[in-house]
Amino acid sequence: MSRSAIALTVVMLTAVGFSGCGGEDSSDSSADDAATVAIVAANNQVIAAAKSGSAADFCDLIAPSQIKKIFGGRDCEDLVGPLLKSSKVRAAQFEIERVLVEGDTAGVQYKSREGATTFVKEDGKWYLGSLEP
Repeated sequence: MSRSAIALTVVMLTAVGFSGCGGEDSSDSSADDAATVAIVAANNQVIAAAKSGSAADFCDLIAPSQIKKIFGGRDCEDLVGPLLKSSKVRAAQFEIERVLVEGDTAGVQYKSREGATTFVKEDGKWYLGSLEP
């Protein structure tokens, strides 16, 4: 992913505003319910990191398996830091409409935005799976 593409996706994600509100699950299973709670918590951590402008915290929330794919060997903090500091995160602007869990992958859909933000579970923890809006 090029530096400009990384910049665009980070700015889009932070400008659109990750939601700190609750979500709902498309299934009745308790495993999916527990995953939904964990994903909403991970989503809230992403919001907090973006609002604080902490590139270190933000980069720690991206799935370890995705860091090289997204940043191509470049330093996440060096690329994301200036973008977070220049963005105004409006966490309350969009609410989670639905959390769709499929095994170790989940899509978070927001009420005021098309598409979904991907989260992935690695080593028992949910992470931001991509910077694609």
